[in-house]
Amino acid sequence: MPPSIWTFLFGCIALLGGLSGFIQAESRILVGADDAQLQAWVDQATADKLQPLWVQAVTVQRQPRFCAIADSDQKSRSWSMRHNLTPAEFQTEFERLAKDGYQLSCWTGYLRDQKDQIAAIWVKHDEGGYWHALSQMSPVQFQEKLEEMRNNRELPWQITHYATKSPRIDLRILSRSA
Repeated sequence: MPPSIWTFLFGCIALLGGLSGFIQAESRILVGADDAQLQAWVDQATADKLQPLWVQAVTVQRQPRFCAIADSDQKSRSWSMRHNLTPAEFQTEFERLAKDGYQLSCWTGYLRDQKDQIAAIWVKHDEGGYWHALSQMSPVQFQEKLEEMRNNRELPWQITHYATKSPRIDLRILSRSA
């Protein structure tokens, strides 16, 4: 059974309560937004020189609803936030931004009309290393990739499984020697 909007909203509120000590006075919090509201929120955060820190989505009646947090960025880092990406678009965007020094800091997968979609936040860092991601892998493909990574001394940074019509696994990798 998919989560209800109430479960989603209560989860967002619980998370926000837990983060309240970390969120500065100059912040924006969005709860239960549709696409247009999320985009308006991103546009306002950009205008106010805030950096999105977190985004989460849940599908309710075949449409996504979003929660997000933006806060003042003391380091004035560049960032990019996108939503309604297909897995293929996400992979292309990830590779493009990784080449420019951006790292994926937060992402969420959701269904829109029974099709996989992704919302994500990338932040530019100067810490070195090359990040890349693989998405939509079957469990067999995932195991093969882990073996290849071990041979190349790469480190898995985040592994996420999400249920769609067929199980899929996403993997973020830091290509830096272990």
